[in-house]
Amino acid sequence: MTNPEAIGICLHQLVAREAAVIKRVIAFSSSQGRNYYATDLLTAQIVIVSDDEPVDFSQMNPQGSMIVRIAGQGSTEPYDVLMMRPLLVTRVMRTLDEAHTLLSATLDDTAAVPEIKAEAGEVVPAAETEVSQHEEAEQEAVTPPPDSHADAEVIEEAEAKQPAQAVESEEAGSVVSSAVEVVEADAQKSVQIADSDEADDDQHRALVVDDSAAIRKQLELELRDAGISADFAEDGEQAMEKVANNRYDLIFLDIIMPGIDGYETCRQMRMRSELKKTPIIMLSAKTSPLDEVQGVIAGASTYLTKPVKSEQLQSTLKRVSMWIDNFQAA
Repeated sequence: MTNPEAIGICLHQLVAREAAVIKRVIAFSSSQGRNYYATDLLTAQIVIVSDDEPVDFSQMNPQGSMIVRIAGQGSTEPYDVLMMRPLLVTRVMRTLDEAHTLLSATLDDTAAVPEIKAEAGEVVPAAETEVSQHEEAEQEAVTPPPDSHADAEVIEEAEAKQPAQAVESEEAGSVVSSAVEVVEADAQKSVQIADSDEADDDQHRALVVDDSAAIRKQLELELRDAGISADFAEDGEQAMEKVANNRYDLIFLDIIMPGIDGYETCRQMRMRSELKKTPIIMLSAKTSPLDEVQGVIAGASTYLTKPVKSEQLQSTLKRVSMWIDNFQAA
């Protein structure tokens, strides 16, 4: 018998390779406590379609459903949540969770609307709004909340704008004279000196949780190069004490540690209201996609494999710092 709280997912006309990836995520999610299961179009609460594949709304669940479309930004077909390629396991997991959250919010809003009664006193179900809801989704871009798994996509978009800006700046610099460059450099230097007293207040602060002294030292140096101060903890218990008494902008969390492991520590951190939107970066020597999925289920924002490469870490810090500046403070 199907759990009444379970979420049915229909893979509608997907190619075999993409369907296999999503089926794998659904199966693993079910084993980890997520109530996801595969079903048909009529009973599904989440319908996953590909590119410009049309969906017959009259054949969809009359109780309400979300359309997840695997496509690029230019898709002309309606959708509620967009899933970008490539279909990484963690990306699929985040997208399903986002669709589930959006579905729950929509059903709550629908439940608050009073039922319409017919002249004979019979109750008329409010199922006729399904088509209009999906038409509105075609008109409006769905913007996920800052604390959703789609935050990583927002970070990537913001970072993608930087190379073009850098090229424009370089071209402009080649036109100006050396005298102007000297004046601008002096002006910038004056601003930096004037703001030096406030720099410490604006500096991001990280918590590094790892039982390896070598990893803690590496991250200390890398964070310093990125202008980020750091505190340290050697296990989950120390980490929970730290977050109870201090505010952190981002957290690095090892998975395998003495006492409670990184997954459980992450879950406990996410239960604290002040840490619900804080980026948590999992660190592990494990490379299995299922390990990454476990991190996502626990609440991790992203995942770095040890030994951590400097280029990869600095790239992650750049994206996370941009997210903190643009979204967390808002």
